[in-house]
Amino acid sequence: MNAKDLLATRGRRTIATLLTYMEENVWPHLDDEVQPEAQDAARAKILSLLGDYQDLAMDMVSSETGAINEFWVDELARLHDRIGRLDGNPAPLSHSR
Repeated sequence: MNAKDLLATRGRRTIATLLTYMEENVWPHLDDEVQPEAQDAARAKILSLLGDYQDLAMDMVSSETGAINEFWVDELARLHDRIGRLDGNPAPLSHSR
């Protein structure tokens, strides 16, 4: 699996994990009148932000002149681990390099 494939796969899994968490743990607590609007707004924001982030990551992987910033590699690994645990399960991939 190359870096672009890994980013695409992790991006889809991250979005699915966040949206599933929201559906199971957040939406049930919203009033019925605001629930559909709030769900649509949150879903759009999650998809937009993670999509932009994933596009940036893809561009960096594709760049022939890009440099790897070790600080951000470590931060991305911590973010991945944290998101993987939102649903109570460990992150499926290790961030060790």
